[in-house]
Amino acid sequence: NVTQEYYIYTPNDERIGVQSHGWWWWSIRDESGEVLRQYKSSATNPSIPALWVEDFIWRDGLLLGSQRPVEMGGRRHFHLDHLGSPRLITSDSGQLVSYHDYYPFGDEKSGYWQEVAGGFDREEPMKFTGHERDYAGGMGAEDGHAVDYMHARYYSATVGRFLSVDPGRYELERPQSWNRYAYVSNNPTTYNDPTGREQPFNAASYDWSGFLKGVDSVVSAVTEDYRNAREAIAGMGTSASLNENVMGVAVLGIIAANTSVAAIEPEQRGGVQILKNAAQGKAAELAVGTELKAEGKVILGSQVSAKTSEGTRVIDHLVQNGSGVRAVEVKSGNATRNAAQVAKDGAMAKDGATLVGKNAPAQLKGQTIKIETEVRRPNE
Repeated sequence: NVTQEYYIYTPNDERIGVQSHGWWWWSIRDESGEVLRQYKSSATNPSIPALWVEDFIWRDGLLLGSQRPVEMGGRRHFHLDHLGSPRLITSDSGQLVSYHDYYPFGDEKSGYWQEVAGGFDREEPMKFTGHERDYAGGMGAEDGHAVDYMHARYYSATVGRFLSVDPGRYELERPQSWNRYAYVSNNPTTYNDPTGREQPFNAASYDWSGFLKGVDSVVSAVTEDYRNAREAIAGMGTSASLNENVMGVAVLGIIAANTSVAAIEPEQRGGVQILKNAAQGKAAELAVGTELKAEGKVILGSQVSAKTSEGTRVIDHLVQNGSGVRAVEVKSGNATRNAAQVAKDGAMAKDGATLVGKNAPAQLKGQTIKIETEVRRPNE
């Protein structure tokens, strides 16, 4: 027997309609693609009014609860594991509705027919990591042949692979990303995939200490440049972005191996030089910040955005200067301010600038003040 299903998607490729077994199942989604409400309507008689099926409540992408018609159990609560999978569903009175155990890649170990056997009209569609699970037998008719709708792609928990290639990019330094069908870099007990796209590298949770110890063990002479770059990475902390960490790793690798940019493969030199310069700049910012504190200066904020008549200027360090403030622009090596930076600094001094963004000090945020700029280099 062949089962045919039809699907309707939005221009953003979010699925909103499924026709199966004589019914259309409609999903109303929020801007992030999460299902807020589901209806069903007759696929053979459009004059029959649509029936409300279920509402869903989410918090930060995690499924908290749902509401069904009273005769279908009413309100229910979802108890999630660390991946966001509903492992236990209970009623508003605390009674067990269903429980769900999964193998590492999401194939279900527990019974398929728990809710239908308990008198409900369908099984809960939100399954592994909170995604909708479709069955060959139709929505709500579980038979073990399932795929999960993960927005950008469909995923088979049975084989632990996506059914189409990753629409995102692969990363050369992460061989697991080369497999365009792999699920979360083959690490399903640690990560989930909210969108069906490439698994992002979580730099904030990565422990860089092992890398730094490895560099220490192979470097025989620690130069000042190496020390500055190493301190820059240590100063980034867990809030560092991936790009900052990659830049730090690039310069550490070059310095630790005592390799000049000229020795890098020609097609890679431009990118490596950019990363090296950026990492040296980050090290210089850290060094100047340390010097300012040693001089007794109060740093009100770093990487502070200031809107001027010439455009937005990012201030490396905003320092208390008597009753006012002063901008400290950090330069390393032979670097100088470009024409645009000079124009913005002139506008800040003459007309003033409005401090904005998350790094602006709270007491000055939104204020327009005149700011003079000082250019400093480490150890000057």
